[in-house]
Amino acid sequence: MQISEFFRGLIGALASLLATLILLLCLSETHERLGTKRWGVDLIALSSWSRYVSFHRVWFALLIFGTINAILGYVLGSRLDTKRHVEFALAAAVLAGAGGWLWYSHSYRQFGRAGANTVWVHTMITFLAGGCGGTWLPGLWDRGRRRRRDD
Repeated sequence: MQISEFFRGLIGALASLLATLILLLCLSETHERLGTKRWGVDLIALSSWSRYVSFHRVWFALLIFGTINAILGYVLGSRLDTKRHVEFALAAAVLAGAGGWLWYSHSYRQFGRAGANTVWVHTMITFLAGGCGGTWLPGLWDRGRRRRRDD
């Protein structure tokens, strides 16, 4: 049974949104501020206008990062139609995830727990973006092979 491109993309978007929710729930903690307890995620501030470390509610972080990951998950899911696409996407996702981890790893030392949480979230984004990029590689690979064969 062949699943249409739209439904594969929808499954990818929902899976990446669920993975983002699970990640944010694992990173969440409770802070007490002015006598009230707040539940959220410590992250590096999203804008330079605020202080460097900010405490976001889980739903706010899910809204921002979940939207990005859902879009990437849709693109990734809709393009995974052959085994070759899956293999290239997985290889590119692992390489991009490792690169993202290394790129953001300085945040651990500089920002502590907020930096560690931000590294996890950004690594997930680069993992999905690498998978999306990997789905285009088989087409480029085949085009280059055809061009060489025709010459």
